[in-house]
Amino acid sequence: MPFIYRNLTLSPFDGENLLPLLVASQLGLPPEALCDFRIIRKGVDARRKQRVKLVYTVSFNVIAESALTSRIDGSPAFSSLEWKPEQPAVRLAPVRSKERIIIAGSGPAGLFTALRLAEYGLSATIVERGRAVEQRALDVQRFWRNGILDPESNVQFGEGGAGTFSDGKLTSRSKDPLVPWVLEQLAGFGAPSEVRYLAKPHIGTDRLRRVVVAIRQHLLEKGFNVRFGCCLTDFVARNGRISGVIVNDDEELPCDRLSLATGHSARDTYELLEQRGVALERKAFAMGLRVEHPQDLIDRIQYGGNRHPNLPAADYAVAWNNTRTGRSAYSFCMCPGGIVIGGASEEG
Repeated sequence: MPFIYRNLTLSPFDGENLLPLLVASQLGLPPEALCDFRIIRKGVDARRKQRVKLVYTVSFNVIAESALTSRIDGSPAFSSLEWKPEQPAVRLAPVRSKERIIIAGSGPAGLFTALRLAEYGLSATIVERGRAVEQRALDVQRFWRNGILDPESNVQFGEGGAGTFSDGKLTSRSKDPLVPWVLEQLAGFGAPSEVRYLAKPHIGTDRLRRVVVAIRQHLLEKGFNVRFGCCLTDFVARNGRISGVIVNDDEELPCDRLSLATGHSARDTYELLEQRGVALERKAFAMGLRVEHPQDLIDRIQYGGNRHPNLPAADYAVAWNNTRTGRSAYSFCMCPGGIVIGGASEEG
């Protein structure tokens, strides 16, 4: 049965191989008494600029468990150590259905919808207006190099969605139990294993593209049909229910269930929904602006000097609320160590 130890600290100069030795020393055990040792959380504490620390939570098993348990009981020195029962893996009961499912969009929402369907033993057709990530990368590079925009294959449209050309940040403020499932899926398809436990995980652009391709191959093996260059242009309804979709203005695909995972840049899709009388609900309007700082400036502010190679590029967050009006200003998408890219999806 695994144990959890919290708030272990290392300096940026220390190697993570010291963690088992540190835990064993705290427990008065030989290092070989610990097994199944793994990191389950890693963050940075930079509150004291001259003593920046890496903070870990780890899990492990103990060979002589009974002796350890009796030592912990009644000992306030081990208040940060707690037993956690093993969580059984959730197995989804297969679903049998003849309904024809179409997913419009192969960004994060579309891909994870498909992965969940696959877990239930279902399959679907994914229609994506853009191109596969291999061709899409060439289209984006041509736009950045020569300014030649392909309105259907760019930073916004194509396999993997807009995130394929970001640094793949996975930070979520949500406590939803599906968040670990998402991280586990990404790690299983080739993302660095550390995304499972980093406080602010990210995959990295080049690696994210490989993950997207691996997910596509998995879905094809599960019987999914993936169609690129296939833009949803209309809906077909019979007896008050959707019965098909029109793609590229001339082909009808039968459909009993439609998942719209089109992203915010598919403005033509939202116009189509409004024209067809589909109920739409506005979200509150927020205006964004971009602020750029040299990364070494943020590193010096946050870390008190030059950044050690074992520390991530420093970030920060800003939030302010006007108590009189109720309006607020806050930083939304901090991209430490990033670059500014051209992300147009329409001419002009």
